[in-house]
Amino acid sequence: MPHHAVILVPHPMASRPAVEVEALARAAFPRILAALTAPAPRPLLGAPSGRAGLEASRVELPADIDAFTDAAEARGWSDGLPLIPPTEDRVARLLEAVRLAPSAVLGVMPPRNGTVTAEKFAANAVMAGAMPLHAPLALAAVRAGLREEFNPGGIGVTTGGGTPLVIVNGPEARRAGVNGGTSCFGSGYRANAVVGRALRLVMRNLGGAIPGEMKKSTQAFPAEYSFCTAEAEDESPWEPLHVELGYGREQSTVSLAGVRAFHQVTDHTSERGEQILETIAGSMRAWGAVSYYYQGRQGQVLVALCPEHAREIAAAGYTKEAVKRFLFECARLPKRDLVGRGNYGERTWPPWIEEAGDDTLVPIVAEPGHLIVIVAGGSGRHSSWLPLWSATRLVTELVGLTR
Repeated sequence: MPHHAVILVPHPMASRPAVEVEALARAAFPRILAALTAPAPRPLLGAPSGRAGLEASRVELPADIDAFTDAAEARGWSDGLPLIPPTEDRVARLLEAVRLAPSAVLGVMPPRNGTVTAEKFAANAVMAGAMPLHAPLALAAVRAGLREEFNPGGIGVTTGGGTPLVIVNGPEARRAGVNGGTSCFGSGYRANAVVGRALRLVMRNLGGAIPGEMKKSTQAFPAEYSFCTAEAEDESPWEPLHVELGYGREQSTVSLAGVRAFHQVTDHTSERGEQILETIAGSMRAWGAVSYYYQGRQGQVLVALCPEHAREIAAAGYTKEAVKRFLFECARLPKRDLVGRGNYGERTWPPWIEEAGDDTLVPIVAEPGHLIVIVAGGSGRHSSWLPLWSATRLVTELVGLTR
Protein backbone atom coordinates (compact mmCIF):
# COMPACT_ATOMS: atom_id res chain seq x y z
CA MET A 1 0.00 0.00 0.00
CA PRO A 2 2.35 2.75 -1.19
CA HIS A 3 -0.12 5.58 -0.49
CA HIS A 4 -1.35 4.63 2.97
CA ALA A 5 -1.73 7.23 5.70
CA VAL A 6 0.15 6.98 8.99
CA ILE A 7 -1.64 7.31 12.33
CA LEU A 8 0.53 7.74 15.41
CA VAL A 9 -0.31 6.33 18.84
CA PRO A 10 1.63 6.95 22.08
CA HIS A 11 4.62 4.78 22.95
CA PRO A 12 5.06 2.44 24.79
CA MET A 13 2.33 -0.11 24.17
CA ALA A 14 3.91 -3.42 25.23
CA SER A 15 4.11 -2.51 28.92
CA ARG A 16 0.58 -1.06 29.21
CA PRO A 17 -2.35 -3.01 30.66
CA ALA A 18 -4.74 -4.36 28.04
CA VAL A 19 -7.48 -1.95 29.12
CA GLU A 20 -5.20 1.05 28.41
CA VAL A 21 -4.20 -0.33 25.02
CA GLU A 22 -7.86 -0.79 24.13
CA ALA A 23 -8.63 2.79 25.18
CA LEU A 24 -5.78 4.17 23.06
CA ALA A 25 -6.92 2.09 20.08
CA ARG A 26 -10.49 3.32 20.41
CA ALA A 27 -9.27 6.90 20.67
CA ALA A 28 -7.39 6.44 17.39
CA PHE A 29 -10.46 5.24 15.46
CA PRO A 30 -11.76 8.74 14.55
CA ARG A 31 -8.36 9.65 13.09
CA ILE A 32 -8.22 6.34 11.21
CA LEU A 33 -11.69 6.97 9.78
CA ALA A 34 -10.73 10.50 8.77
CA ALA A 35 -7.58 9.25 7.06
CA LEU A 36 -9.47 6.55 5.18
CA THR A 37 -12.08 8.97 3.87
CA ALA A 38 -9.69 11.81 3.02
CA PRO A 39 -7.91 12.13 -0.35
CA ALA A 40 -4.99 9.70 -0.58
CA PRO A 41 -1.74 11.24 0.65
CA ARG A 42 1.05 11.67 -1.83
CA PRO A 43 3.95 9.31 -1.20
CA LEU A 44 7.41 10.51 -0.34
CA LEU A 45 9.16 10.48 -3.69
CA GLY A 46 12.80 10.75 -2.81
CA ALA A 47 14.73 13.76 -1.67
CA PRO A 48 13.79 15.35 1.66
CA SER A 49 12.92 18.50 -0.29
CA GLY A 50 9.60 16.79 -1.05
CA ARG A 51 9.70 17.44 -4.79
CA ALA A 52 7.50 15.02 -6.71
CA GLY A 53 8.29 13.28 -9.97
CA LEU A 54 10.32 10.28 -11.04
CA GLU A 55 13.51 12.18 -11.71
CA ALA A 56 15.82 12.97 -8.81
CA SER A 57 16.15 16.60 -7.79
CA ARG A 58 19.21 18.52 -9.02
CA VAL A 59 20.92 20.69 -6.43
CA GLU A 60 24.12 22.73 -6.54
CA LEU A 61 26.40 21.49 -3.76
CA PRO A 62 30.17 21.53 -3.27
CA ALA A 63 32.16 18.82 -5.05
CA ASP A 64 34.65 18.67 -2.17
CA ILE A 65 33.90 15.57 -0.08
CA ASP A 66 34.10 17.34 3.27
CA ALA A 67 31.88 20.22 2.18
CA PHE A 68 29.42 17.89 0.44
CA THR A 69 29.21 15.63 3.49
CA ASP A 70 28.41 18.65 5.65
CA ALA A 71 25.74 19.81 3.20
CA ALA A 72 24.23 16.33 2.91
CA GLU A 73 24.14 15.92 6.67
CA ALA A 74 22.30 19.22 6.99
CA ARG A 75 19.70 17.89 4.54
CA GLY A 76 19.26 14.61 6.42
CA TRP A 77 20.94 12.37 3.83
CA SER A 78 23.86 11.14 5.92
CA ASP A 79 24.46 7.97 7.93
CA GLY A 80 27.22 9.78 9.82
CA LEU A 81 30.11 8.74 7.58
CA PRO A 82 31.67 10.74 4.72
CA LEU A 83 29.71 10.69 1.46
CA ILE A 84 30.84 10.79 -2.17
CA PRO A 85 29.12 13.60 -4.15
CA PRO A 86 26.65 11.98 -6.61
CA THR A 87 27.55 14.03 -9.65
CA GLU A 88 25.66 13.47 -12.89
CA ASP A 89 28.72 11.77 -14.37
CA ARG A 90 29.12 9.34 -11.47
CA VAL A 91 25.42 8.51 -11.44
CA ALA A 92 25.40 7.99 -15.22
CA ARG A 93 28.30 5.53 -15.00
CA LEU A 94 26.47 3.43 -12.41
CA LEU A 95 23.29 3.46 -14.49
CA GLU A 96 25.27 2.31 -17.50
CA ALA A 97 26.67 -0.58 -15.45
CA VAL A 98 23.16 -1.85 -14.65
CA ARG A 99 21.65 -0.91 -18.05
CA LEU A 100 18.68 0.98 -16.65
CA ALA A 101 17.03 4.23 -17.71
CA PRO A 102 17.15 6.91 -15.00
CA SER A 103 13.35 6.98 -14.67
CA ALA A 104 12.94 3.19 -14.38
CA VAL A 105 10.90 2.49 -11.25
CA LEU A 106 12.29 -0.26 -9.01
CA GLY A 107 9.54 -0.03 -6.41
CA VAL A 108 8.35 1.80 -3.33
CA MET A 109 10.41 1.71 -0.14
CA PRO A 110 8.58 1.72 3.21
CA PRO A 111 8.10 3.04 5.81
CA ARG A 112 7.69 6.50 4.20
CA ASN A 113 7.02 4.91 0.81
CA GLY A 114 9.46 6.77 -1.35
CA THR A 115 9.53 5.82 -5.02
CA VAL A 116 12.87 4.17 -5.82
CA THR A 117 13.92 4.99 -9.36
CA ALA A 118 17.12 3.76 -10.96
CA GLU A 119 18.54 7.28 -10.81
CA LYS A 120 17.79 7.67 -7.10
CA PHE A 121 19.25 4.24 -6.41
CA ALA A 122 22.41 5.19 -8.30
CA ALA A 123 22.74 8.51 -6.46
CA ASN A 124 22.61 6.78 -3.10
CA ALA A 125 24.98 4.04 -4.25
CA VAL A 126 27.47 6.69 -5.36
CA MET A 127 27.20 8.41 -1.98
CA ALA A 128 27.94 5.04 -0.36
CA GLY A 129 31.16 4.78 -2.37
CA ALA A 130 30.02 2.29 -5.01
CA MET A 131 31.78 2.09 -8.35
CA PRO A 132 30.28 0.58 -11.54
CA LEU A 133 31.84 -2.76 -10.54
CA HIS A 134 29.65 -2.84 -7.42
CA ALA A 135 26.45 -1.53 -9.02
CA PRO A 136 24.88 -4.87 -10.09
CA LEU A 137 25.24 -6.26 -6.56
CA ALA A 138 23.93 -3.09 -4.95
CA LEU A 139 20.98 -3.06 -7.34
CA ALA A 140 20.11 -6.69 -6.54
CA ALA A 141 20.33 -5.86 -2.82
CA VAL A 142 17.90 -2.96 -3.25
CA ARG A 143 15.51 -5.08 -5.32
CA ALA A 144 15.55 -7.70 -2.56
CA GLY A 145 15.04 -4.99 0.05
CA LEU A 146 11.87 -3.87 -1.71
CA ARG A 147 10.28 -7.33 -1.50
CA GLU A 148 7.16 -7.58 0.65
CA GLU A 149 8.30 -10.74 2.41
CA PHE A 150 11.50 -8.99 3.50
CA ASN A 151 9.23 -6.43 5.19
CA PRO A 152 11.39 -3.30 4.88
CA GLY A 153 8.72 -1.21 6.57
CA GLY A 154 8.85 -3.33 9.70
CA ILE A 155 12.63 -3.48 9.77
CA GLY A 156 12.75 0.27 9.20
CA VAL A 157 10.77 1.16 12.32
CA THR A 158 11.12 -1.67 14.86
CA THR A 159 12.55 -0.97 18.30
CA GLY A 160 14.28 -4.35 17.98
CA GLY A 161 16.96 -3.05 15.64
CA GLY A 162 16.62 -5.28 12.57
CA THR A 163 19.10 -4.64 9.76
CA PRO A 164 19.71 -6.35 6.40
CA LEU A 165 22.58 -8.81 6.10
CA VAL A 166 23.55 -9.02 2.42
CA ILE A 167 24.81 -12.48 1.37
CA VAL A 168 26.41 -12.70 -2.08
CA ASN A 169 26.78 -16.00 -3.93
CA GLY A 170 28.21 -16.93 -7.30
CA PRO A 171 30.89 -15.56 -9.66
CA GLU A 172 29.91 -11.90 -9.15
CA ALA A 173 31.07 -12.13 -5.54
CA ARG A 174 34.60 -12.91 -6.72
CA ARG A 175 34.51 -10.44 -9.60
CA ALA A 176 33.46 -7.55 -7.37
CA GLY A 177 35.79 -8.54 -4.54
CA VAL A 178 33.18 -9.35 -1.88
CA ASN A 179 34.96 -11.02 1.02
CA GLY A 180 33.60 -14.22 2.54
CA GLY A 181 36.77 -15.27 4.35
CA THR A 182 38.69 -13.76 7.25
CA SER A 183 36.75 -10.88 8.83
CA CYS A 184 33.80 -11.58 6.52
CA PHE A 185 31.36 -9.61 8.69
CA GLY A 186 33.90 -6.92 9.55
CA SER A 187 35.87 -4.09 7.99
CA GLY A 188 38.61 -3.86 5.41
CA TYR A 189 36.87 -4.80 2.16
CA ARG A 190 35.47 -2.10 -0.09
CA ALA A 191 32.87 -4.20 -1.89
CA ASN A 192 31.38 -5.45 1.37
CA ALA A 193 31.26 -1.93 2.76
CA VAL A 194 29.71 -0.14 -0.21
CA VAL A 195 27.13 -2.77 -1.23
CA GLY A 196 25.66 -2.99 2.25
CA ARG A 197 25.86 0.76 2.74
CA ALA A 198 24.15 1.51 -0.57
CA LEU A 199 21.12 -0.48 0.54
CA ARG A 200 21.07 1.23 3.92
CA LEU A 201 21.19 4.70 2.34
CA VAL A 202 18.29 3.82 0.04
CA MET A 203 16.29 2.62 3.05
CA ARG A 204 17.14 5.83 4.88
CA ASN A 205 16.88 8.47 2.18
CA LEU A 206 14.07 7.02 0.06
CA GLY A 207 12.30 4.90 2.65
CA GLY A 208 12.55 7.38 5.50
CA ALA A 209 14.11 4.92 7.99
CA ILE A 210 15.90 7.73 9.82
CA PRO A 211 17.01 7.15 13.44
CA GLY A 212 14.95 9.13 15.91
CA GLU A 213 12.21 9.75 13.34
CA MET A 214 10.61 6.69 11.73
CA LYS A 215 13.44 4.38 12.83
CA LYS A 216 13.03 3.60 16.53
CA SER A 217 15.75 1.03 17.31
CA THR A 218 16.23 1.02 21.08
CA GLN A 219 19.97 0.32 20.79
CA ALA A 220 20.61 -1.03 17.26
CA PHE A 221 24.10 -2.31 16.42
CA PRO A 222 27.01 -1.20 14.20
CA ALA A 223 26.00 -3.48 11.33
CA GLU A 224 23.43 -0.83 10.42
CA TYR A 225 26.21 1.06 8.62
CA SER A 226 26.80 -1.93 6.35
CA PHE A 227 26.43 -5.69 6.73
CA CYS A 228 27.56 -7.71 3.73
CA THR A 229 29.45 -10.95 3.11
CA ALA A 230 30.02 -13.51 0.44
CA GLU A 231 29.58 -17.17 1.25
CA ALA A 232 32.90 -19.05 1.40
CA GLU A 233 31.76 -21.43 -1.32
CA ASP A 234 35.19 -22.94 -2.01
CA GLU A 235 35.58 -23.77 1.69
CA SER A 236 32.15 -25.29 2.14
CA PRO A 237 31.61 -29.07 2.21
CA TRP A 238 28.01 -28.54 1.09
CA GLU A 239 26.20 -26.80 -1.73
CA PRO A 240 26.12 -23.01 -1.34
CA LEU A 241 23.01 -21.09 -0.35
CA HIS A 242 21.93 -20.06 -3.84
CA VAL A 243 22.20 -23.62 -5.17
CA GLU A 244 20.19 -24.86 -2.19
CA LEU A 245 17.53 -22.31 -3.15
CA GLY A 246 17.32 -23.64 -6.71
CA TYR A 247 19.72 -21.37 -8.62
CA GLY A 248 22.60 -22.57 -10.78
CA ARG A 249 26.10 -22.61 -9.33
CA GLU A 250 27.30 -20.22 -12.06
CA GLN A 251 24.47 -17.81 -11.44
CA SER A 252 25.04 -14.95 -9.02
CA THR A 253 22.57 -13.98 -6.34
CA VAL A 254 22.12 -11.56 -3.49
CA SER A 255 20.16 -12.75 -0.47
CA LEU A 256 18.92 -10.53 2.36
CA ALA A 257 18.37 -11.68 5.91
CA GLY A 258 16.83 -9.07 8.21
CA VAL A 259 18.85 -9.90 11.32
CA ARG A 260 18.52 -8.37 14.77
CA ALA A 261 21.80 -9.52 16.39
CA PHE A 262 25.10 -11.36 15.99
CA HIS A 263 26.08 -14.10 18.47
CA GLN A 264 29.56 -15.61 18.20
CA VAL A 265 30.03 -19.27 19.12
CA THR A 266 33.56 -20.39 19.99
CA ASP A 267 34.53 -24.06 20.14
CA HIS A 268 38.26 -24.82 20.10
CA THR A 269 37.92 -28.05 22.05
CA SER A 270 35.32 -30.37 20.60
CA GLU A 271 36.78 -33.22 18.58
CA ARG A 272 33.61 -34.39 16.86
CA GLY A 273 31.16 -32.61 14.59
CA GLU A 274 28.24 -33.52 16.81
CA GLN A 275 29.90 -31.83 19.78
CA ILE A 276 30.31 -28.63 17.76
CA LEU A 277 26.62 -28.69 16.91
CA GLU A 278 25.82 -29.22 20.58
CA THR A 279 27.86 -26.12 21.44
CA ILE A 280 26.05 -24.05 18.83
CA ALA A 281 22.64 -25.30 19.96
CA GLY A 282 23.59 -24.56 23.57
CA SER A 283 24.40 -20.95 22.71
CA MET A 284 21.00 -20.64 21.04
CA ARG A 285 19.20 -21.72 24.22
CA ALA A 286 19.01 -18.22 25.67
CA TRP A 287 16.40 -16.32 27.64
CA GLY A 288 15.49 -13.14 25.83
CA ALA A 289 15.99 -14.70 22.39
CA VAL A 290 12.75 -13.54 20.81
CA SER A 291 12.80 -16.22 18.11
CA TYR A 292 11.28 -18.60 20.68
CA TYR A 293 8.06 -16.59 20.61
CA TYR A 294 7.47 -16.23 16.86
CA GLN A 295 6.93 -19.69 15.38
CA GLY A 296 3.53 -18.52 14.15
CA ARG A 297 5.22 -15.81 12.09
CA GLN A 298 7.49 -18.40 10.46
CA GLY A 299 10.52 -16.75 12.08
CA GLN A 300 13.97 -17.77 10.84
CA VAL A 301 17.47 -18.07 12.29
CA LEU A 302 20.71 -17.92 10.28
CA VAL A 303 23.71 -20.01 11.31
CA ALA A 304 27.09 -19.03 9.83
CA LEU A 305 29.57 -21.88 10.25
CA CYS A 306 33.28 -21.17 9.95
CA PRO A 307 35.06 -23.49 7.48
CA GLU A 308 36.83 -25.52 10.18
CA HIS A 309 33.60 -26.24 12.04
CA ALA A 310 31.77 -26.98 8.79
CA ARG A 311 34.39 -29.49 7.63
CA GLU A 312 34.37 -31.35 10.93
CA ILE A 313 30.57 -31.45 11.02
CA ALA A 314 30.47 -32.76 7.44
CA ALA A 315 33.19 -35.32 8.21
CA ALA A 316 30.93 -36.66 10.95
CA GLY A 317 28.36 -37.45 8.26
CA TYR A 318 26.07 -34.43 8.57
CA THR A 319 24.49 -32.95 5.47
CA LYS A 320 23.23 -29.40 5.60
CA GLU A 321 19.70 -30.70 6.11
CA ALA A 322 20.93 -32.89 8.96
CA VAL A 323 22.56 -29.85 10.56
CA LYS A 324 19.24 -28.04 10.46
CA ARG A 325 17.43 -31.03 11.93
CA PHE A 326 19.98 -31.36 14.75
CA LEU A 327 19.75 -27.69 15.71
CA PHE A 328 15.96 -27.77 15.47
CA GLU A 329 15.82 -30.68 17.91
CA CYS A 330 18.45 -29.34 20.32
CA ALA A 331 17.95 -25.53 20.33
CA ARG A 332 14.94 -25.63 22.65
CA LEU A 333 13.87 -24.13 25.96
CA PRO A 334 11.35 -25.42 28.50
CA LYS A 335 8.05 -23.63 28.13
CA ARG A 336 8.21 -22.58 31.79
CA ASP A 337 11.33 -20.50 31.00
CA LEU A 338 9.46 -18.58 28.30
CA VAL A 339 6.15 -17.88 30.01
CA GLY A 340 5.79 -14.46 31.60
CA ARG A 341 9.06 -13.00 30.32
CA GLY A 342 10.76 -11.95 27.10
CA ASN A 343 8.24 -11.39 24.32
CA TYR A 344 5.62 -13.66 25.84
CA GLY A 345 2.92 -11.00 25.52
CA GLU A 346 3.47 -10.82 21.74
CA ARG A 347 3.91 -14.54 21.12
CA THR A 348 2.49 -16.23 18.04
CA TRP A 349 2.67 -19.80 19.27
CA PRO A 350 0.80 -22.54 17.43
CA PRO A 351 -1.84 -24.42 19.45
CA TRP A 352 0.46 -27.33 20.30
CA ILE A 353 2.75 -25.00 22.28
CA GLU A 354 -0.08 -23.02 23.87
CA GLU A 355 -1.72 -26.21 25.08
CA ALA A 356 1.47 -28.00 26.13
CA GLY A 357 2.69 -28.45 29.69
CA ASP A 358 5.43 -26.42 31.35
CA ASP A 359 8.05 -29.14 30.76
CA THR A 360 7.52 -29.07 26.98
CA LEU A 361 10.64 -28.09 25.05
CA VAL A 362 9.86 -25.24 22.66
CA PRO A 363 12.01 -25.06 19.49
CA ILE A 364 13.63 -21.81 18.41
CA VAL A 365 11.90 -22.07 15.00
CA ALA A 366 8.74 -23.79 13.82
CA GLU A 367 10.50 -26.31 11.56
CA PRO A 368 14.05 -27.24 10.45
CA GLY A 369 13.58 -25.45 7.13
CA HIS A 370 13.39 -22.14 8.97
CA LEU A 371 17.08 -22.46 9.82
CA ILE A 372 19.44 -20.97 7.22
CA VAL A 373 22.97 -22.40 7.12
CA ILE A 374 25.90 -20.80 5.32
CA VAL A 375 29.67 -21.21 5.50
CA ALA A 376 31.66 -18.01 5.99
CA GLY A 377 34.82 -16.81 7.68
CA GLY A 378 38.53 -17.56 7.77
CA SER A 379 40.85 -19.73 9.84
CA GLY A 380 39.85 -20.28 13.45
CA ARG A 381 37.05 -22.05 15.26
CA HIS A 382 34.46 -19.31 15.61
CA SER A 383 30.97 -19.64 14.16
CA SER A 384 27.87 -17.53 14.80
CA TRP A 385 24.10 -17.51 14.82
CA LEU A 386 21.98 -14.54 13.83
CA PRO A 387 18.26 -14.43 14.64
CA LEU A 388 16.14 -12.78 11.99
CA TRP A 389 13.68 -10.11 13.03
CA SER A 390 10.34 -11.68 13.85
CA ALA A 391 8.33 -10.59 10.79
CA THR A 392 10.81 -10.94 7.94
CA ARG A 393 11.89 -13.73 5.60
CA LEU A 394 15.10 -14.45 3.71
CA VAL A 395 14.75 -13.14 0.14
CA THR A 396 16.98 -13.72 -2.88
CA GLU A 397 17.47 -11.83 -6.15
CA LEU A 398 19.45 -12.77 -9.24
CA VAL A 399 22.26 -10.38 -10.09
CA GLY A 400 22.02 -8.79 -13.52
CA LEU A 401 18.26 -8.57 -13.98
CA THR A 402 17.20 -5.30 -15.61
CA ARG A 403 13.42 -5.60 -15.30
